[in-house]
Amino acid sequence: MATFSILKPIFRYPGGKSREAGNLVKILGIPSGYFVDLFGGGGSLSLAAFSGGGRVWINDLHTGPFWVSAVSNHVQLLSLCEYWLRQLDSGVPVAAILSALERPESDPVIEGARLWVRNRLTVGGVIDGAGPSDGSRFNQNAINRLRSALGAIHVDRARFNASQQDYADVLPHLTARDALFLDPPYENAAKSRLYGFRGELHTAYRHEQLRTHLDRVPCRWLMTVENTDQTRTLFADFYQRPWVKTYGMAGGISGSRSKGSELLVANFDLTGVAL
Repeated sequence: MATFSILKPIFRYPGGKSREAGNLVKILGIPSGYFVDLFGGGGSLSLAAFSGGGRVWINDLHTGPFWVSAVSNHVQLLSLCEYWLRQLDSGVPVAAILSALERPESDPVIEGARLWVRNRLTVGGVIDGAGPSDGSRFNQNAINRLRSALGAIHVDRARFNASQQDYADVLPHLTARDALFLDPPYENAAKSRLYGFRGELHTAYRHEQLRTHLDRVPCRWLMTVENTDQTRTLFADFYQRPWVKTYGMAGGISGSRSKGSELLVANFDLTGVAL
């Protein structure tokens, strides 16, 4: 039986599914083709599916450079992250490091390290949308966890693919042998500007655009969205099930935990699914 706890989460991602990743993967299932994590974010679902023996394709417009570099140049990626930890340990203030890493980089490895370090050093892990934290989440334990995940991906990199594409460009490549997981930006939280540089990937996203593609997806798929009248109506043609999720950050960035009502949507029957 597949297990889902080998690789621990390496991002603190707003709205991430690290606590629920194993169960969500079990609900969707590991396919004979690719487990496609369309809005991969912090990668919890991808790491869970990979740990369970699946072939993974993680895609994300924001964190894509990190995952691409994890596959193609994990040594340099880890080295850059370790460099910034040494800077912190030597007394460089968190705010100064964030300032040095303020703007996106064109080189995917440098950008990947920038994303991960800022994730560890911003309030709530909001990479490009929050101020400095106290720095306690960026430590040797975080580096060790990162090294473990990157090493596992490198050893079995034939099973781990990554990209930084618009989701609409990924969907045409799906086959009936794949399985698709979707955790898109939640529109009701758009004002928080959680995703993308200065929130551009959050404020530009619309559920209606995604809905136009779902009828044509050729494989089994599962999506998590906010549980509102709007989303229940928009996705009324598919199977739905309410889901209460515990958030690591109330309102996305405060650092405390809260519970929120979400919705599972799928193109397969969710009756009897254990949540």
